[in-house]
Amino acid sequence: MNQPTLVFLVLPILGILLRAFYNVFLHPLRNYPGPFLCRATFLKWMLVQCQGKSSNYLQAMHKKYGHVVRIEPNVLSFIDGQAWPDIYGHKTGHRTGAAAGANARGNLPKSSYAVRTNANGYADIVNVPTEADHRRMRRLMNHMFSASAIAGQQPIIRKYVDILIARLHAKAALGERVDIVMWYKNLTTARKNEFDFATLRAKERITQGITMEKHDFMSYMLKYNDEKGMSEGELMSNSSVLIIAGSETTAIYLSGITYHLMLNPRVMKKLTHLVRSTFASEDDITPNLVTELEYLTAVLKEGGRTYPPVPSGLPRQTTKGGSFIVNQVVPEGTVVYVHPMSINLSPMNFADPLEFVPERWLKDPPAKYANDNLEATQPFSVGPKSCIGRNLAMAEMRLILARMVWNFDLELCDESRGWKGSQLVFNVWEKKPLIVKVTSRWRDGQRGKS
Repeated sequence: MNQPTLVFLVLPILGILLRAFYNVFLHPLRNYPGPFLCRATFLKWMLVQCQGKSSNYLQAMHKKYGHVVRIEPNVLSFIDGQAWPDIYGHKTGHRTGAAAGANARGNLPKSSYAVRTNANGYADIVNVPTEADHRRMRRLMNHMFSASAIAGQQPIIRKYVDILIARLHAKAALGERVDIVMWYKNLTTARKNEFDFATLRAKERITQGITMEKHDFMSYMLKYNDEKGMSEGELMSNSSVLIIAGSETTAIYLSGITYHLMLNPRVMKKLTHLVRSTFASEDDITPNLVTELEYLTAVLKEGGRTYPPVPSGLPRQTTKGGSFIVNQVVPEGTVVYVHPMSINLSPMNFADPLEFVPERWLKDPPAKYANDNLEATQPFSVGPKSCIGRNLAMAEMRLILARMVWNFDLELCDESRGWKGSQLVFNVWEKKPLIVKVTSRWRDGQRGKS
């Protein structure tokens, strides 16, 4: 081998080794704990993510290293509940003392690799380039998710829940098993035609404008859109991203709750008895009344803890001068996030973290769970960029879950007993079929009566 060829081969290797040496021993994050290969190079974490094993891997790393782990040379993962407001919450003033000079904490900007470009070239509220643009879009969309707007959607929601229940009764009558993930997904995506919210119809609705007959979400966007609002391209981008985000996350959330209920007969029995004894008929089960069932809400919250719809972190980047996160100044330019699965299932935050225990969310929880750090679980995130559709999602899920346990006895089929543990994570869950035996309460045609 001649000398130029040798140099050509050696120099890149030498560069990699020098970079790894810098990352481990000289980098501003050198004192943060983590696996050696993760501190030295991004390749280890990239490989874990490509394999879909990031969730389990990071849970193990936090168990070993504590509340903060360096998973790449320039990336930190946190599982301390204080990290939620420090990274994602509303911006607050400067700290004093040891943190003097650090930038105000909260609402850190998205890291560059967390922002994508839409096919039509226009930004949406999830992938928006500036804070001013985000505030402009959020101001307009807030009207869509107000209490009155959500109340206006209740007949539409009920219509599609009726269809779901009727079709599952038909399946039960035939003794057929069902993939409940598919049925939940069909339910939450079917509403797009009623909402006129899909991209293909957004332009048509913009042309129609506001009419007395239309009370969908697009009508709210058009009603309050002004010179400080959104362009036609932005309206179309946002109509697409919101229907996809809303339908997917709601279906995932419900699937996880249903799975855990079937694995925990005690909880299923308690919830079923509550719903069936509270309502005299199925027609009495309304969004407003199910809100009053504390245990039902507790089941939903525990579902968001044990199977969050977005299991991966939402990366943000520390600002100039560093950002104050969990009682320390993190150097500027560092990518930081809270990892939902790790923070939710950590014994640092919850007693019996791997168990499905809705009672921990009650106003008067059992003594064993009285010290749980409930604020550590934030399935909708927090702060100015939190999920704008949270209230609608919770209203939908309360109604769907109440109607499901009112009508059916659900049994997990053997092939799906390892459903959660077998799923890979590629930013979101790999949605595998969840096979369920659905048995109708009624065999004599008296559906709707207790």
